[in-house]
Amino acid sequence: MSGGVIKNAGTVNINDSEFTNDSADYGGVIYNSNELNIDSSTFNNNHASSSGGAIHNSTNGTVNITGNTTFESNTHSPNAGDDIPNDVFNTGTINLNPDKKEKIFFGGGIDGDGGSEHGTLNINGQGEVWVRNELIYHDVNLNSGSLVLAPSTSAKASRFVIEENAKFSANNTVFKNSHAGEEEDGGAISITFANEDNAGEELISITSSEFKNNTAESGGAFSNLQGMSSGDAWKNTTVWMQGLANHAKLDTTSKSNGFKADTYGAAFGVEKKIDNDVKAGIGYAYNKTDVNSKGRDTDVKTHTLLAYGKYNPFVNSSEYSQ
Repeated sequence: MSGGVIKNAGTVNINDSEFTNDSADYGGVIYNSNELNIDSSTFNNNHASSSGGAIHNSTNGTVNITGNTTFESNTHSPNAGDDIPNDVFNTGTINLNPDKKEKIFFGGGIDGDGGSEHGTLNINGQGEVWVRNELIYHDVNLNSGSLVLAPSTSAKASRFVIEENAKFSANNTVFKNSHAGEEEDGGAISITFANEDNAGEELISITSSEFKNNTAESGGAFSNLQGMSSGDAWKNTTVWMQGLANHAKLDTTSKSNGFKADTYGAAFGVEKKIDNDVKAGIGYAYNKTDVNSKGRDTDVKTHTLLAYGKYNPFVNSSEYSQ
């Protein structure tokens, strides 16, 4: 059965509604193949035995979500496996448009089929989108607002997983509080591409955006595991970046003049996993400090080149068992 409550092939508008404990094979609450508009609603504890814990959005479907809308405790069981967290299965188009002070929350994430037929995820507006799971197998376009990838209480990742030549673009977006799962790379964004099919094509574009408090074993902001149309040379490689801001002040006393100092800077680099035990990286950092002291302004610019390595040998505890 498709759509535990609604099977839509026309236009459906849902406002200030709650759906709980519904189920179907495809789309525990809704199976959508045309236009679905959702505003300020809640989807809780719904299940699909195949795909789409709350919503299954097919190739020709468009889902527009606004307001304070929440998806929580929804699951599906693809390939007749165990129940896994999932809110939306999407091979069509999803538009998330929260206004300022509004939040759209996904407790189970958004999934796709992982094949050649990508869904599209567009996030706009001035509000926030919170995700406590992975968003995977999509062409993704982010513009304005904040994207908060909220860590779950388990080791499960909360991040974007960009695979199978999907495209990813972000402009004026904030990525906060995301993390990779255990032994996974790319706290906010994990990139894995097939190299042969995307030569010369721009698949990743990130402009005027911020990464805050994102964590992973390697690549707190993002990880590139197989290159962006550059071949195997980029395999197991992570690109990282970090911002810096500092303010210092010394008050004037009878014995000395005070001063104010403001420092701003950024650092970025490339890290490569040589093997299971060894990582090596290089980086560059730029800092600018403006010192103001009673009639004198001084600008200090600092350029720093970094080179570092990490050796973390794996020890098999069974070798030391009695």
